[in-house]
Amino acid sequence: MRKFLVSIVAMLAMAVSFVSCSNEDNDVTADIVAGNYEGTATMSVDMGEDKEPQNVGEYATNVTITATNENSVKISVEGFGSGHYTMPSFEIPICRVDGVSEKMALLQGVDFEFTNSGVVYSGSMQGIYTNGEVQLLLLITPGKMPFVIGVNMSLNKK
Repeated sequence: MRKFLVSIVAMLAMAVSFVSCSNEDNDVTADIVAGNYEGTATMSVDMGEDKEPQNVGEYATNVTITATNENSVKISVEGFGSGHYTMPSFEIPICRVDGVSEKMALLQGVDFEFTNSGVVYSGSMQGIYTNGEVQLLLLITPGKMPFVIGVNMSLNKK
């Protein structure tokens, strides 16, 4: 699972490396990224070092991104999933927006935690914004579970 997730992050980094830098005045800012988004969240579970990640479903979700200043946003995710793999609504309170060009930005999340029904969830996030579309990769561990839930979100601005 970790190899798979590292590969996704590496692909995001490679995509950004091929984008030419532009004048900072044209870079994407938090105000441009802010908005209401809808899309899908694909969940997979790390089943151990010798096993492939198990896909546990693709679910519709909504995300609200709110600018907190020129270079950072707050990300609020609506709950999604089903059965044992239900993810409650949660918030990533701080996410830096690093403008790469007039159309693209990296979303640099910090580690986050949230509590739901007495269970503490811990996670990390990385993402990319391009022309009204957001791709987020989240790694979330529910409570003291020995596995990580990978969530790949593909979102479009409403």
